[in-house]
Amino acid sequence: MRFLLLIAVLCAPVLCAQDAAPAKPPAEKETLLQRTVFRFGGSFATSYGALIPTPGQTQTVIPEEGFVGEFSLMLKIEPPVKGLSGSFRACFSCHAFEVETATVQYRPSSEICVRAGRFNLPLGGINDRHDPGVRKTVSMPLTRTMGNMVRQREFNLGVLPAPAVDTGIDVSGSIDLFGAGFSFSYDVFCVTGLRGEGADISFVSSRSPLDNNGEPAAGARVGLDSAYFSVSGSFMFGHQDEARRLSYSVASLDFQLRIGRLSVEGEVAARHTQFLNAGGHAQTWRKYGYYLQADLDIWEEFYLVFAVDGLYVADVFLGPSGPVKTRAPDTTDDRNALFRAVAGVMWSPWSSLRLKLDFEYWNFSDFNDAYVVQAGVGWAF
Repeated sequence: MRFLLLIAVLCAPVLCAQDAAPAKPPAEKETLLQRTVFRFGGSFATSYGALIPTPGQTQTVIPEEGFVGEFSLMLKIEPPVKGLSGSFRACFSCHAFEVETATVQYRPSSEICVRAGRFNLPLGGINDRHDPGVRKTVSMPLTRTMGNMVRQREFNLGVLPAPAVDTGIDVSGSIDLFGAGFSFSYDVFCVTGLRGEGADISFVSSRSPLDNNGEPAAGARVGLDSAYFSVSGSFMFGHQDEARRLSYSVASLDFQLRIGRLSVEGEVAARHTQFLNAGGHAQTWRKYGYYLQADLDIWEEFYLVFAVDGLYVADVFLGPSGPVKTRAPDTTDDRNALFRAVAGVMWSPWSSLRLKLDFEYWNFSDFNDAYVVQAGVGWAF
């Protein structure tokens, strides 16, 4: 009994001290905003392009001859909801300020993703890699060029200028193929579509988020990807005029190949576009393009770059302001071809910074040949 009383006396101060200690406040719960992840990025690119004077020839200048800049900012939002995210990207360049991406997407698994809003059309891999801050050449391939082009007014740019953006909904996904190192990817999309009332598509009005005829355009893309090789095919079709009488279709097949220090990429693309002829009937003209580029890393991110590309236009006449329906004294005939060869270098002295220098030879079937030098700097972060 005395032993128990001794233990009680000795433990009493400890028990009293524990009772006297203040209680810990309950942990504060993080708000939804605090648990949301924000990721920022962007790119910066400036280039200078000019025609090299050729004696005895009168050359038409590049519309954007001189300095051209493109600047973009990107924000990705990831709330604490599995698979849910939002993306926003805005850029300022030759087509002024534009919201290129503004989407909400839900990806419950790698096999399916649904996104809605404004996004880059899944029409070929080059449209996804259009950012000048990451490309190794100053100018875009002729299949996708939006500027820096000799006779760009006459040809009205490339087959489908990049970035090709639109407003709508897209369902995509990627499926591993039996663990063999390959994956199958797909996209199915429905968007407002391209617009135009004359002989060709108006790529200025096509960048509007508003639909001009109330009828969506549709398209799809399928691809096969691995660590060293990728190939994809895509198409899109719709009506470009308000009356929905004139149709267009776009198709593309592209690939990428990586072997050690050598990278090769290419694309073939086609667009068929209708216009009303003098008799009031729909008539179709065609624009085809091709592109092949090889990059060789010869020393610590110093690349030699070689590329060839071209355009072929049939069943429409090219005038000073673009394709036209009827021939005139200042137009070409209804068959036009363009070939370009590019040789250049690209050096990345440190991560994400790219210094570029290109020399280009332009050969036209109906215009004088031209020689162009392009220099540029790009940075992505």
